[in-house]
Amino acid sequence: AALRRESSATYWLEVMLLEGYTAEDLQVQQLAERIRSIQPDSVQLNTAVRPPAAECAMAVPPARLAQIAGLFEPPAEVIAEYRGKHASEESEASADAILELIQRRPCTMEDIAHGLEMKPAEVVKSLAVLEERGAILGERRGSGLFYRPAT
Repeated sequence: AALRRESSATYWLEVMLLEGYTAEDLQVQQLAERIRSIQPDSVQLNTAVRPPAAECAMAVPPARLAQIAGLFEPPAEVIAEYRGKHASEESEASADAILELIQRRPCTMEDIAHGLEMKPAEVVKSLAVLEERGAILGERRGSGLFYRPAT
């Protein structure tokens, strides 16, 4: 938090989550509150996707990571399933489909995943692409985070 106050540089924060440890509701809530106070420009979520050195370090399932991502401000980007250039191209195509959908009505991440038959983690990645472009805005309504076009 002190570094963030002292510097105007772009500040990205990567959070490593482990099933049964840091991905539990209370821990996620505490992380989200602390991260909100730091005010990073970007939050990225990661988990153990390769075999870890310690057997107790278990991966957080993609659907749970996607759910957790919406709890952060700014909403986090799930980076745990990085697959190179092809994944980036898929995210671009998915981003275009999402933009077309939310031009009809605001949607939550879950609405988008269901409506476009996409994996939640892919929706989160595509939403990040759209946010980087400045094409969408996320708005809290009740307990939900709804996305709509920026213009």
